[in-house]
Amino acid sequence: MTKKAITDTLKKMTLLASGSTIAIAFYLPLEQLDEEDKPMQEIAMKGAAASGTPFVSFFSVEDIVKLAGEIGLKEIQTVSTKDMIEKYFKGRTDNLVPASGEFFLVAKT
Repeated sequence: MTKKAITDTLKKMTLLASGSTIAIAFYLPLEQLDEEDKPMQEIAMKGAAASGTPFVSFFSVEDIVKLAGEIGLKEIQTVSTKDMIEKYFKGRTDNLVPASGEFFLVAKT
């Protein structure tokens, strides 16, 4: 999605019942990824572009938090890969963990 489409979508979410919790995934810019995750993200980006659905919008944590605040969302949090590993993947014997580039924005209307 374009940044405008993401902004418009978040603005529409502010019309939900007051106190509603929303969560959306967002991707960090390539230069902010852990080195070991960059090659896989580059492959995903090339594949998406080749299929006509390129990745077009990336946000730093600071930028997505700023955007969410500007459009009126409240109690804004981000959930990082490290947060997800600690909560959902800690202690796995197969060492499965999510890639570092996908974060979540969680906020209230």
